[in-house]
Amino acid sequence: MKENLNKSIELLRTRVNSNLERIRNNEKIVRKMLDDNSDEDYNDDILSIRDINKKLLEENNEAIKIQMSLISFIAKYRKEWEVDKSMAELIYSEVTDDELFKKTISGNLKFSKNHPKYNDDSFVEKLISFYSSKEKYEMCNFILNLKK
Repeated sequence: MKENLNKSIELLRTRVNSNLERIRNNEKIVRKMLDDNSDEDYNDDILSIRDINKKLLEENNEAIKIQMSLISFIAKYRKEWEVDKSMAELIYSEVTDDELFKKTISGNLKFSKNHPKYNDDSFVEKLISFYSSKEKYEMCNFILNLKK
């Protein structure tokens, strides 16, 4: 997901730069028209170019707002993605129930609704038994409330 967001940011940045280049080129055209000493009336053309530049600037402002929102989103949820990534690695690797249990009780793998054994009642009971034997009743309550 993070990679797709970064690609989106990069595409928006490229689009903004492209629009800026078009605006610069349009500015050169307008200057050329103004410097031209012919009798031709370029007012309509200049107004048309101005409208185009205005739309390009509006698009750039929106694109920059979206970029900033995406950057903020990535920064805010970066740590959660790292946890999800490590959890995904666990799910797709051949990890035994005992290894998952050890990683969970050690805190390396947080027990949540995304936990690979969240729906495994025997695993949950084993966790509750473990925490109960260690008198960590807050963890027992946490698990029970999570499973409600």
